[in-house]
Amino acid sequence: TGGRKMEEYIHDLLSFNFNGRMNRSRYWMTVLYGFVLSIAISIVLNTLGLENTAIGGIINFAFCILCLPFTVRRLHDLNKSGWWYLVFLIPIIGFFFFFYFGFFKGTDGPNAYGPDPLR
Repeated sequence: TGGRKMEEYIHDLLSFNFNGRMNRSRYWMTVLYGFVLSIAISIVLNTLGLENTAIGGIINFAFCILCLPFTVRRLHDLNKSGWWYLVFLIPIIGFFFFFYFGFFKGTDGPNAYGPDPLR
């Protein structure tokens, strides 16, 4: 249910856990919740006239940092180290890596980063 998934998202966000794996569907649900939360924050900042201020930048930066563990755990599902995150910073290559990262199935069964999240 949606409420349970939101609770899982908030728990994951606040735990800042880089360990284990995250499958594609859970990752994309996390991205969706993050996107909705980001829009809500933007609306509030815009309403308060703070969207283009240092406060807005700090909040967006903090949000990006809080989302790092989700990306690392998704990389772990593909049996990749979290350091592969840096590939996203390379123009063009980062885009193609995002496609692989977001849409390819993770490792079947356990891998170096933990048990299969689908089992």
